[in-house]
Amino acid sequence: MDVLHLINCFILSFGPIFIIFRTTRLRLYGVRTLISGFVGYIISAMFSLIFIDFNTKLKESRPIYAELITGLAGFVDVFILQAIFSWRSTKIGDKNIKMISAGLGWASAKIIAGYLISIISTSKESEFSWDFIQKSILANCEIGQMIAFACLVWVTVNGNKPERLIAWLLISVKVLIFPLSKEVLLIKHFIGIWGSLVFEGAFSIILVLVTKLLVDLAIL
Repeated sequence: MDVLHLINCFILSFGPIFIIFRTTRLRLYGVRTLISGFVGYIISAMFSLIFIDFNTKLKESRPIYAELITGLAGFVDVFILQAIFSWRSTKIGDKNIKMISAGLGWASAKIIAGYLISIISTSKESEFSWDFIQKSILANCEIGQMIAFACLVWVTVNGNKPERLIAWLLISVKVLIFPLSKEVLLIKHFIGIWGSLVFEGAFSIILVLVTKLLVDLAIL
């Protein structure tokens, strides 16, 4: 791949993370929580390795069941983030900063593991293709979703009962229902690759907006 295209992919994938970090108070008050989120993803990924071999074989014959198992395994992320938000250090200071920091740290680790390594490993032997741009766009969606996801988990720890129930519902949609819906649409050929990106982007925007409303209520 041309070096310029590779740099563009890096900027498109990691630019939003850098912008969020530099333009907010994360670099002053949220670094520790950001690192906690980064490490939390690594721990979660280690647990996920248990499902990888089984899911790889299952996805060839029953992709929907494989996606269901992956979604259920995603609830491990919830419990790890709950543990992070239960630490005393994350209860002190600006709540919004703590939520965004954990989500951004988690998203950073996930993008490095899922997109950066893939782009670097294939860039030397492949010509430029739209697949790299698609991965970069998907990485941006992941950033928004993971920040919203971290905020929802924070609500499950610190919100009142109605807010916690709504947060759990939205978490279930994000972890289980949305991935299954997208997989079904792809299998049935209702959408293609670009259609799935539009679907992912629309879901990301809706999730972020609804989560913001819920968090605003929980903080009041």
